[in-house]
Amino acid sequence: MIQRNGGELAQTQRSADLLLTSLKSSSRIKRHLKNRQVPIADIRWLKDCVKEKELLPLDKYSIPVDDVSSRSTHDTSSTDSQGGSGDDKQSHANKGNDINKQSHTSKDSSNENKRDSDNYYLPKSSDILTKEFANAEPDVLSYEDTDSSNDESNSNDDGDSDDIDPNYNNTRYECLRPTPLRSKHNGKLVAYLRLLEKARELETNDKSALAYRHAISAIKAYPRKIQSEDEAGKIKGIGSKIKELTRIYLETGKVPEAEALLSDEEFRTLDLFNKCFGVGPATGKAWWDMGYRTLQQVLDHGTLSNTVRLGIQLLPDFIIPMKRSDVEELIDIVETQAASVNDQLLVTPVGGYRRGKQQSGDLDIVISSKQEIDMSDILLSMIDRLKSQGYIKHVLWKSRIGPSTKQDRLHKQRAADTDDNEDQVISKSFRRSGFDELPKAFTCFMQPSTGISRQVDLIIASFEEYPTAVLGWTGSRQFERSIRDYAKKEKNIKLSSHQMITRSMPERRISVTNEKDIFDALDIPFISPQNRNC
Repeated sequence: MIQRNGGELAQTQRSADLLLTSLKSSSRIKRHLKNRQVPIADIRWLKDCVKEKELLPLDKYSIPVDDVSSRSTHDTSSTDSQGGSGDDKQSHANKGNDINKQSHTSKDSSNENKRDSDNYYLPKSSDILTKEFANAEPDVLSYEDTDSSNDESNSNDDGDSDDIDPNYNNTRYECLRPTPLRSKHNGKLVAYLRLLEKARELETNDKSALAYRHAISAIKAYPRKIQSEDEAGKIKGIGSKIKELTRIYLETGKVPEAEALLSDEEFRTLDLFNKCFGVGPATGKAWWDMGYRTLQQVLDHGTLSNTVRLGIQLLPDFIIPMKRSDVEELIDIVETQAASVNDQLLVTPVGGYRRGKQQSGDLDIVISSKQEIDMSDILLSMIDRLKSQGYIKHVLWKSRIGPSTKQDRLHKQRAADTDDNEDQVISKSFRRSGFDELPKAFTCFMQPSTGISRQVDLIIASFEEYPTAVLGWTGSRQFERSIRDYAKKEKNIKLSSHQMITRSMPERRISVTNEKDIFDALDIPFISPQNRNC
């Protein structure tokens, strides 16, 4: 079941990022438990995800297990972080601080890297790995209003301040209105709400985080400065909670709950943990509960999968933002190497770059073809080509591409045979890739001009899949959620990154040749990528 839906079964508990079980007794679970640093969930989570065809929050499936005895090896770090002296904290955080020393013993995250040790790369040690927030200066709220008016000004010359702006498309579907990269009039309020959204994500409160995203999208798209709480309350997507926060903001110029997060040690630490490739909110919270306060402490004392360890070690490079010129350098490289693999390949950068972001954390690239060709071997060919030229240093994660070998077939058969077993081990890649069936690889990619490694994700789409792949991977996350929701509820159409089909039986694939065809099939106005920043 896991492989059939895009996941990967870990070989051992220690290499897993989530443990699934049908056991109900805490004592029985503990007898079988070998990795106590990852969340444990009821096997029903996997079955319900498959049934609903989406990744569901773990909250109601989570199984808490009392783990006092297993944490004895971490008592020192817990004491240091909670009540030890400053010197104790510093010496604990600095153990094994030179990451390059670890490169001789750390395992790679993929077989490709194990076979190609000359390509192995880790960035130099960085302060980000030993950064602590206990006594750090508060962060500065970052925001930008693109108009010239004062953000706290409540003047309104357009009439009753309680009325919705007549030029605003007040709809629950974000895909029906343009949303710019930055809020033109309410940037500071949006920045505060983004902090609260992030806090809810780190708490794994997905429902609340989604509510904040709806409100943020609506406020970003709103064509004037919000003047009153009543006006805010009339905007679809803003509920009673956020309406009240808006009232406080309009009166004081601040949102105290969000302002407090700028100096909150736990929030800032968890936020940093979650910037590492392969680390989600549940894992980050587990590290915090074990007493870890720096990433170096996690490296030194945590039991980590190869992917997570590598994700932490690469963070000093991955956290450096890319300017558009940096991204374009990488795009040129991929285009050149793709032409060497097959001159019919078409390379399209997507993600935040396509939406107009001036800085990007990573680069997503859809690789398709100019005409119908066999794409089954393109992902492996691109990886091999880019590795041979010294660009790809690590394959962080790669989707399985069919049972092409006897070993693959046996692996898939073993997975099928164990679908109903009591214990299931599932890797991070399943949750990251969701139910997107496109072949893909997430890579550590060396940028020649800077010597900095960047995360570059390669997504393979056939000629027929290209339009939906480009739409799906352009984002934003909220725009994609909205357009799929609209397609399902208003048009009875299933839209994904690899196809567009009718939901009525018999299912029928809707043929599209470009993004505009998708909007036309849904009978909605075309929204340019630069205005999909929900």
